[in-house]
Amino acid sequence: AGNEYYKDVFTRFSERSQLFSRIDTATDGQEGLEKLNSLEPDLVITSLVLEKIDAIGLIESINSTPKHKRPRIIVSSCVTHPDI
Repeated sequence: AGNEYYKDVFTRFSERSQLFSRIDTATDGQEGLEKLNSLEPDLVITSLVLEKIDAIGLIESINSTPKHKRPRIIVSSCVTHPDI
């Protein structure tokens, strides 16, 4: 639930700021990687913890692409465990 909250916050901020011509989201790391390859974005905002492929795997995949196609990356993390 925490990741959905931050995805919504980042999406709403991006839409309101009008800094980006296109905004897209993914439900997990695998979908994110597929969209990265097809959309070639300038910026990726991702959670550290993702299903299927985590942010580290996503970054490793990005780093294996030609340098001129690599987006800037922002990794966020939220802890939603009540004991932490």
